[in-house]
Amino acid sequence: YFIYGFIDKKLYFLESTCLNNATYILGENWEELSGLSKKEIINGEHEYLRLIHDKNWTGKIRQLLRV
Repeated sequence: YFIYGFIDKKLYFLESTCLNNATYILGENWEELSGLSKKEIINGEHEYLRLIHDKNWTGKIRQLLRV
């Protein structure tokens, strides 16, 4: 995964180089969460947003960055 940090928005995007993976959007605790598996993040009580790479992905990302 690569991490893209938007510090002023307190958003950190974890992005994979593999096709058909999702983008995980984390908050300021991104370092802690990035050490967990996808299953641990999804099944745990962690604050995150998971965006599947689909035809609406670009629009969803743009919305998050406008906030």
